[in-house]
Amino acid sequence: MPYESAVLSKAREEAAKDPRADVRSRSGVAPSNVGSAASIKASNSFWLYILVFGVVALAYGLAYSFFGNGGADKSKPDDCTRTVAYRVAMNIVAKNLKAPATAKFPGDWQESVSVEKAGICKFRVVGYVDSQNAFGAMIRTHYTLNVERMSDGKQWEGTAFTTF
Repeated sequence: MPYESAVLSKAREEAAKDPRADVRSRSGVAPSNVGSAASIKASNSFWLYILVFGVVALAYGLAYSFFGNGGADKSKPDDCTRTVAYRVAMNIVAKNLKAPATAKFPGDWQESVSVEKAGICKFRVVGYVDSQNAFGAMIRTHYTLNVERMSDGKQWEGTAFTTF
């Protein structure tokens, strides 16, 4: 027993001098196999760089999603398409019906619908709509409508609305 206590006290003295000595003595790993302080520091700095990069990328993504493209012109050139013009025309025509909730328009690219470009962001839409009249009967109404995006780039206007 006195030998064991002498060994323990010597191990405690070594651990007080070198903090890694205690780890080596408890783990049973030879000193040559324990990672050096430089390699541990390099490994930690690698993960720190990865973490900082991830935080910066996340912050940039959130800022872009909230603030968009920094106040540049928000209207996209593809807002002036035939599809958008047809959707605008459907809304204008539906507002002029006796029963707008019953309106049934044909699909965008059917032969019975014509959307022709008439200028910069100006279209002439020719089509039909099936809806109920004042007596509740379903009727087909053919229409022609010119639609144009206003200069503010946000609103559309319908002109020359005729039915036949």
